[in-house]
Amino acid sequence: MTFSFPVQEYPDRYERALGAVRMFLRTEWDPIGVGHVPQCYCEYDSYAPGLARMILNGLPAEHIEAQLRDVLARMNLDNDHERARLAQIVPALLDRVAR
Repeated sequence: MTFSFPVQEYPDRYERALGAVRMFLRTEWDPIGVGHVPQCYCEYDSYAPGLARMILNGLPAEHIEAQLRDVLARMNLDNDHERARLAQIVPALLDRVAR
């Protein structure tokens, strides 16, 4: 997937979005339950840049959910409960980044 958001032209906006996504992944998503452990605060950071760019490019919630489902599948955690939870929390992520 190609992302067209010009990070170099809007570094502040990208950094705010990236920070919001990182915090969301650790505090709201946290599928393995380590977000409260200080040594694990960076556990999901590798997913944040791609998600931030997807959101800044205006991709809909369904695309964000699909990306996170793919991550869950790689963790062997893709199940009905996690899919339902994503449908509930991804709109909150989009709202958080939009602020």
